[in-house]
Amino acid sequence: MATIQNFMERSESWRRQEEIQAIMAGNVNTSGTNKDVYEGLRGKIKPMHEHDFADENHQELTGDELVADADVNPQNLTDIGLGESTKVINQQKATETLYQAIENYGVNEVVEITVDRLLDRFVEQGIVYKDIANNVGFFHGEPKAFDVYDDSAFIIFDDIPEEMSDTDYWRFESAAPTMYQKFAEDIVNNSKQDSEEVISQLAEASRYLEDEIEDYTSFKDAFEYDPELQTTSS
Repeated sequence: MATIQNFMERSESWRRQEEIQAIMAGNVNTSGTNKDVYEGLRGKIKPMHEHDFADENHQELTGDELVADADVNPQNLTDIGLGESTKVINQQKATETLYQAIENYGVNEVVEITVDRLLDRFVEQGIVYKDIANNVGFFHGEPKAFDVYDDSAFIIFDDIPEEMSDTDYWRFESAAPTMYQKFAEDIVNNSKQDSEEVISQLAEASRYLEDEIEDYTSFKDAFEYDPELQTTSS
C-alpha cells in the first residue's frame, strides 16, 4: 500500500512540474477572457488567479459527461511571475477539433450529435454555454465542452427551465438561443457550407428551435423551451 501511495505522490509531483514547464516554456494562446492556455504533454494547461476561478462552475460541471475532464489544483507560482493562489487547470485534450470532426464525420453528423448530446442537454439543465466558439472538442465521436472554469464561459441558472422564476426564465430564454447561433457560426467558419444550410440543419436537429430559421438574427424568435419535450430527450 505504501509503495502505491509513494508512486502516486511521485507521479503527482512530476505532473505538477510538467504543468509549470508548460507555462514557462510553452506558446500561450491569449485570445478571450482568462485564456492564457498552454499546450502540455497530456492536454491544455490554463493558470488562473483564484478570484477568477468560478467555484460554482467547478462544482456543477466537474465529472459531467458534457464537459471534458480536467484536473484543477492550487499552486503558489510567484517564482515564475504568477500569483500566490493560482489555480492550474490541466484539461484533457480532444481527440479531434471541431474542424477535424467535420472532416471525418461530415457537417450533418457533427451538427446532429452536438445539438442532441450537448447543446439541447445544456438547455434542459438550465445551463447556457456562452463561449462556444472553438471550445467544443470531440472524444471518439462524442462532443464535449471546454473552458468551463470562468464566468465568461457559462451561465448556470439555479433551476431547470420549468422551475425558474419569471426573471431567470426571461434571462435564460434570451441567452440560450445565442448558444445555438454561435455554434452555427462556428460550423460555417469550419466548413464549406453556407450559413442558410447550416442554420436549417441545426434547427432540424434541436428540440427547442422551430424548423424555419432564416438567418442568424432569427434564433431568438425560433427558440422555445417546452418542458414536455424533456421527457423524450433521453
